[in-house]
Amino acid sequence: MIHYHRGDITKALAGLAQRTSQRIAFTFAPKNPFLSTMITVGRLFPRGDRAPFIEPVAEQTLAKMITQEPGLSAWKIDATQKIARGFYISQAMVLTR
Repeated sequence: MIHYHRGDITKALAGLAQRTSQRIAFTFAPKNPFLSTMITVGRLFPRGDRAPFIEPVAEQTLAKMITQEPGLSAWKIDATQKIARGFYISQAMVLTR
């Protein structure tokens, strides 16, 4: 869900939930000062030289959005873990029914 706009993440997850019986695992860009700074600096470069857009979202914000999404009412956050490999940083989350 790294490239989804914040408001579309829970809609996409609700769509997956309709076709999934037990578990949904996904990653998102965690909002933090470092990533926010990198995005701001990246906007200084010409569009052709930029990386694909990502929209960071705070884990607590996403958790709240998940609990408020009607299509995810039967689902709960089962696990969450930071993924860091070199320059790549994301947050993994697992929803279970």
